[in-house]
Amino acid sequence: MAEQRKKWQYLVSRMYRKELIDELKSRYVLHWNYRSYEKFPPELLVFGLHVEEIYLKGNKLLVLPDWVNSLRNLTNLFLDGNRLCELPGAIGECRFLDTLDVQDNQIAELPDAFCNLHNLTSLNLRGNRICRLPKGFEKLKALSYLNLANNGVKTLPDCICDLRSLQELILDGNKLRSLPRRIVNLPNLSYMSICRNSLEHLPLTLFVNHASVSFTQNPSLNYLQYDLGCELSRNSFVVASDFDDEEAWRLDISGCAENPPICSDDDCLLVKIQNDQNVLRLPKQLRRVHPFLGNSTPEKVASLFELSLRRMHELMAEIDSSDKSFLDVDCLQYIPPIGQTLRDGAVARCSNVDCSEALFTEAVLWTLEMTVTNIEIPTRTVAAVLFFCSGRCSRLYAEANPRKVALRVQWSLL
Repeated sequence: MAEQRKKWQYLVSRMYRKELIDELKSRYVLHWNYRSYEKFPPELLVFGLHVEEIYLKGNKLLVLPDWVNSLRNLTNLFLDGNRLCELPGAIGECRFLDTLDVQDNQIAELPDAFCNLHNLTSLNLRGNRICRLPKGFEKLKALSYLNLANNGVKTLPDCICDLRSLQELILDGNKLRSLPRRIVNLPNLSYMSICRNSLEHLPLTLFVNHASVSFTQNPSLNYLQYDLGCELSRNSFVVASDFDDEEAWRLDISGCAENPPICSDDDCLLVKIQNDQNVLRLPKQLRRVHPFLGNSTPEKVASLFELSLRRMHELMAEIDSSDKSFLDVDCLQYIPPIGQTLRDGAVARCSNVDCSEALFTEAVLWTLEMTVTNIEIPTRTVAAVLFFCSGRCSRLYAEANPRKVALRVQWSLL
């Protein structure tokens, strides 16, 4: 069998470029950048099955051949700066593929078989035409780096929140108006960039891994959750200007709060800040908010629906993972509104640290006026919000934080 293969290789060698054959026989890493290739060199299929890394940056490739799945040992594939419009489903069979870079091509979508790349840790899709991720994207359990910048993504699927190995997420230059609420629960996420989008608010809860977040050039983003703003300020690389207020946030918010919230007919709550006429657009799931008027504020009792959500959330947190699947499938399907709301996750948590109860559709709302400073913009103010599960928690917070009471501003619903 080995002799027959040698004879076959000798015969076909006359059909291919000798210099490529010699290169393939002696190397496991191919640097074929900027060679003006218009198609994948076919010599690879015959003489390059042992190759582990291929660099084809800055060529003129139009198609990735179906026989790419024959490259069984392939770990790194760099195809950035070509003319690819799609990837073949066969790429999902490259089971050792660790890094794939196809930035600056013309790819409109990924095949469903792409999600079979279970060992993929780094994926660069920057500068393509992708509007959605394929079904089953959550199967990429090893993925730690994902770059989706400069595409056409309008909605980030909730399945992105199941990529528990994800450490760095780049979403700049898309059309996002919101983020999945569960994204804050990614246990290893250390950095996320969401600049140049259409975000109207960042998550209203803290990131469990204390991620650093860049969010400049979001014109409709005109408020932050107070505790998140404080944490992002601590994690920020922004150099602050000479400013005496130690409570001021050190954040780069350039290009934010330049436009009013996007008008829509989805019946979201719009809150108007009375002292500057600023308007805050609250997440759609939040259906009722109550003001806090001081110690004389009558206690507001949450609706039965909200109380049911809070209690169910507590029960689910107490049940181990083996029983949660039973609860999700067999119980929540009979109470669709509660089941779906729980799956979407809490909108916020009570800002009283002794409580921190999950909040879903109803809360007591505070608005603060926070000062933001950095080396380029000496002083600027931005709205901050806090949520409480009840008037009692709001009063306890006020007693413990008199300075924030002074920063509080009045609001009304539009």
